[in-house]
Amino acid sequence: MTIKSHYSMLNKVGEVRGSHQWDWFSGSTYDIERWLIETDTSGTAVIDNVINNGLKIETAAVDLDDVRLKFNGRQQYNFLGAVFICVHRKANITNNKHNCGLGESQLVWRYSTSTDTAFTLQTSNGGNTKVTSDVNDTNWHTFRAELMPTSAIGQVDGVLKVTSTSNLPGVVLQPVLRAQAHGANASINFFRYFEAFNT
Repeated sequence: MTIKSHYSMLNKVGEVRGSHQWDWFSGSTYDIERWLIETDTSGTAVIDNVINNGLKIETAAVDLDDVRLKFNGRQQYNFLGAVFICVHRKANITNNKHNCGLGESQLVWRYSTSTDTAFTLQTSNGGNTKVTSDVNDTNWHTFRAELMPTSAIGQVDGVLKVTSTSNLPGVVLQPVLRAQAHGANASINFFRYFEAFNT
């Protein structure tokens, strides 16, 4: 039996794939050489010690405290064609803001108790365009967004929910997972999986 590499299992013979990364957020810690944490005060990003919870990002209980897990400044994803997939759940519906995607706000699935009625796909390039889905709960969901030259589409759990054609990113992008407190309560969010690749 020949053991193939991951690359040969995922790609056709002769195909040259662009940047592609994934993270299951398992083990005792996230990959600190891949991911860089930025926090305003004492927020944390840790692998949670609960079955299937994955990465837990928690802000301090301070209004607008912000915790970001970034791809350490490596902007490897093309604004003309990239995809991200994020398996995520929010622990609380009130007093929180969070997003997962490519860039701080350029192509993200987000939710903010102060402005959104449900999970929203946001594209940003000078201005913001937000297109709201019909999903708003604390269950696990698989969020997917694909950026193309003239549009971005967003899926939740494999179902197309939104399309955006304005304010599409115009810069190369890096993965970002983020939580922000609104009010005096901590924002707690869980991420079980993240994947990004160029198309």
